[in-house]
Amino acid sequence: MTFCAADFEVPSIRTRVFIIGAALGTPLPNEPEKTCKKPQDWKTIRSAWSGLPHLIDGGGQTVGAAAEEFAAGSLDAPIACAVLYNHQCQGGWRRWKTAPGKMEWDKPAPTVLCKPSDMWACRHPDQDRLVSVRELCRVQTFPDSLRIRGVLSSQYKQVGNSVPCKLGEAVGRELLKVLEAS
Repeated sequence: MTFCAADFEVPSIRTRVFIIGAALGTPLPNEPEKTCKKPQDWKTIRSAWSGLPHLIDGGGQTVGAAAEEFAAGSLDAPIACAVLYNHQCQGGWRRWKTAPGKMEWDKPAPTVLCKPSDMWACRHPDQDRLVSVRELCRVQTFPDSLRIRGVLSSQYKQVGNSVPCKLGEAVGRELLKVLEAS
């Protein structure tokens, strides 16, 4: 089965192939029903990133840094608890300033790849910076509570190789129907 993630409320135009096997005589699942039946219904970068704190090139704060500030008494509890995992960007704006391919606010993201490069649109729509891992997590419909671990390149790879949650859930529900019926 082949699906476009954007058809399932994922703000990314990415085709995913699912290969599902079954024993002889066992029914295969139906294709999940699309939740966005027309391209004008697709979710956008703007909707995916709604509510994320604004970052500047080289900005953001690691959870560890926020915890240290909280322990030292310079951050109050609500702010310390509101720090997002993986929402920081590195410096290097000069490299990304001239790279092709900015994401567009009112469109879904292009395919999320596992390695930031000049070959795909991984730049922020308004800023001369690479999008953060958290911004890509939002594109892949991961909850904000999910923490991606590892060095930064590993974090991008994990998110880029993942199946968007909402697409995986739609396919999983159809698989569950077959399993429950047998």
